[in-house]
Amino acid sequence: MQVSIIIPSFNSGEFLLEAIHSAEQASKGFVTELIIVDDGSTDQYSLNLLSRIEAQYKHIVLRRVNGGPAAARNTGVQVSSGKYLLFLDSDNKLRSDFIKITLPKLEANPHAGVVYGNAAFFGEISERKSFTSHTFDKYKLVIDNYIDVCSLVRREAFEKVGGFDEERSIIGYEDWEFWIRMSAASWGFIYVPETLFDYRIRIHSVIANASKEDNYKKVMAYVYGKNAPAIQHLFSELYHESLFYKHDKDNPFRTSMKYIKAKYFSSRKNS
Repeated sequence: MQVSIIIPSFNSGEFLLEAIHSAEQASKGFVTELIIVDDGSTDQYSLNLLSRIEAQYKHIVLRRVNGGPAAARNTGVQVSSGKYLLFLDSDNKLRSDFIKITLPKLEANPHAGVVYGNAAFFGEISERKSFTSHTFDKYKLVIDNYIDVCSLVRREAFEKVGGFDEERSIIGYEDWEFWIRMSAASWGFIYVPETLFDYRIRIHSVIANASKEDNYKKVMAYVYGKNAPAIQHLFSELYHESLFYKHDKDNPFRTSMKYIKAKYFSSRKNS
């Protein structure tokens, strides 16, 4: 199996079919499996829809007690068989060329653990600030998350860092904590500057509630506490780099000589 597409679902029957159909379109031409994990839904419409999907589609439908999206994704991974994992939230949609664009990147770069791109935002857009993806920067990552969970992840990398943290206090930010661990484990991140999926913004979404000030402070305390050694290492790198630049600033003649040597003499030696 090339790619396992995993969709956690909790009372999201209103949007689920759109997510499934987008995954089917993106899967054309590839060997994939689609796993829907019902995370203890209570809404009757959603439950009926899941039963219909189970009866009419070839997709795998798993049912579990409610544990949050991280637990649901981990459950999906446990039964999946793909070399690569694609995580799609049940209210979002893949663009048809998602796998076509991202899969070759991981295939060609064995040290890369994830490929991510841009989102197109729709829905209740005015109600929440959108994030902006950009080229990977490990220092910026520990300040704020700019990589959505809707990314293609190497299974080996996922398993080696232990999957998603199922701690309920960080629901909505479990992907951020996961990326920090991936980065600390030296897995490469590849940014594709193209729109790869559609992100639905909702007033009462999980991330909207998690972003409230009191909740966010708890998230920061947990994530920074858990990943303190990795964050301390990054701080140490930045500190020593700042000392290096300060030394150069205080010694302009030395800096100039280094520049001239690097620009002119090194290039001649290599020519």
